[in-house]
Amino acid sequence: IRLWSLEDRSELVSRKLYSTGITQIAVSPDSKEIATISYDDEITIRSSDSLQERKSFKVDTNGTKRIEYMTSELLAAAGETTSSWNVHTGEHVETLSPGRYHFTMARSPDGGQFLFGDNESLKLRNIPDQKTVFSLQGEFAKDELATFSASGEWLATANGATIRIWDITTN
Repeated sequence: IRLWSLEDRSELVSRKLYSTGITQIAVSPDSKEIATISYDDEITIRSSDSLQERKSFKVDTNGTKRIEYMTSELLAAAGETTSSWNVHTGEHVETLSPGRYHFTMARSPDGGQFLFGDNESLKLRNIPDQKTVFSLQGEFAKDELATFSASGEWLATANGATIRIWDITTN
């Protein structure tokens, strides 16, 4: 992994982390940590300035393919199930979706909302109170691509041939 300064395009730090490669990376909302996974179900939390390991823990879901920070303290991991984990203790916090192998996840730019996939829908969760606010129903792929607009008012989803734009303010 290599960290770069966008200002002067210089490499700040680089480090070989796994012998088999990195399969997913996530940056904490405060940009102080980077989480990585390889071809196992172990998540490693590193400082973003030096890439020094802070914590490593194994998640109890098979086939972890996607990770995304919900908050600076909570990381979601999607594999056979989707669940949230405390990045400081490595403890399981909550199973978000028992649905099998749904890898859709996205955090709104303001950090107030988190989107994740389930068997029949995409669920939008309010981060401050950790409650699901509503579900987007439809024919979704298990690895739907999703991103919020900069304002957080719109959500775009794509699954190959279909792109949808959602108005989050009106659900």
